Amino acid sequence: EAEKKNRAFSSSRGPELRSGVSEELIMCGGFGWILVWLFGWFLLLISKEMLDHETFGQSQALPVKVIGRETRQALAATLQHQLDQYRLAMSKSVADAHAGADKVGSRKEAVFKSKADELRAVSARVKEKAAKFARCWERNYDALEYLLSPFNIQKPLAGSGNSQHEEVSINVNTSEDQIVLYQPRRHSVNTPAEAAYNDWFQVVFHVARDWTEVGREAIRSVHAPILEEFTHRLPPSSERKYRLLVPGCGSGRLAFDLSQLGYNVEASDISACAVSAAEKMLNRARGTLSHADDRPELDRARISDELRLCPFVLSPTACQIIDEYRFKEYTLPWVENLVDQEGKDICRQGNIVLRLGEFVAEYSSEQMLARFDGIATSFFLDSTEDVVSTVAAIRHVLKRGGVWTNTGPLHYHSHAQIPLDWEDLRQVIETTGFELEKVEEAEEMWAGGRRLRTNSYDLIFFVARAL
Repeated sequence: EAEKKNRAFSSSRGPELRSGVSEELIMCGGFGWILVWLFGWFLLLISKEMLDHETFGQSQALPVKVIGRETRQALAATLQHQLDQYRLAMSKSVADAHAGADKVGSRKEAVFKSKADELRAVSARVKEKAAKFARCWERNYDALEYLLSPFNIQKPLAGSGNSQHEEVSINVNTSEDQIVLYQPRRHSVNTPAEAAYNDWFQVVFHVARDWTEVGREAIRSVHAPILEEFTHRLPPSSERKYRLLVPGCGSGRLAFDLSQLGYNVEASDISACAVSAAEKMLNRARGTLSHADDRPELDRARISDELRLCPFVLSPTACQIIDEYRFKEYTLPWVENLVDQEGKDICRQGNIVLRLGEFVAEYSSEQMLARFDGIATSFFLDSTEDVVSTVAAIRHVLKRGGVWTNTGPLHYHSHAQIPLDWEDLRQVIETTGFELEKVEEAEEMWAGGRRLRTNSYDLIFFVARAL
């Protein structure tokens, strides 16, 4: 009788029990999808935090580290090749200088027969200068041997860049709708842009301009407006350190100047030689070189040695009125402390990270989307192969409301595929999702010494805000 009652009770409660179970399963399934969605966002946030830690890490000033995909062996081979090329150039130039000095004293022309003593005096001076010439080339080799010494390179985190350099589309949200801006080509190594700057002469030129007193006025005229705009629009403070990006950083001087104001700076360049020189100069200037990773192939005793460079001896078209500046040695690095109007030191020293790679390929990933508060480009846009893709990549990595400052000429290099004039480039910038808030024309001149020939550029300086 009891069993009959139990079976009857179970039968009458069956539909209700089955309905309850179904509702619980539905609720659990929906809750599970919510957990999956939250977990996905959690992973995305963690990847961004890991990417930030990969670059900037702690808050105190740390040695400058380099992120890149190249192997240490490949980098060492590239750097050594340029040192070998310099030695070949040095051997030929010094031999030609001594041969020329000998020819001055052995003239056979009739006009010199009555002026033999005067000619011998000129010959003696030229031979003395040929000896100085050789010493200056040797001095530069010592500096290059240090600047192009192998450096430690850290592989980027998975997903922190376009590791396969595949074709990607970058979407930028504007106030109206979402538009696809561009599809960059597949990037290959040893591009014309890379080859143009993986050169010992470029290293000497950029280091001399950026890190010696000879480039003081050029650096001030080019960098001062950029520093002023960032301090005005993104005031640095101890509570928040804005993250800035400097593409095409060269030997790293602009990155250094921005970090001295308290910004955390990521600087990138396609040239291994430029990044190698920047790593040495930045660590020296910041006083963190002695704390850098130990490198057995780098003579540690040379860290404290004074580094000198003779940049003008390399140029046969220097056109010096006198040879004082042609043979002059300049100490590296030249650094000025930042002071306020009352003369108080205002250096805050943010951290710096270097990234080796082609700009569009390295900064096109989803992890790089809206990652920076500001971007500073100096003599960069006209050095790229595709300026349209470059502008789109700049918008991709910049946060909405972020600041982009640019200075430089539109002196496109031979590898440029889209050499836009300023009118067309301005329209591209605005179409890409920027509002130009300031546009000015300026001039930059870099000479050094009493010269009959100088280098001068008409510059476009602008400030744009990401919409």
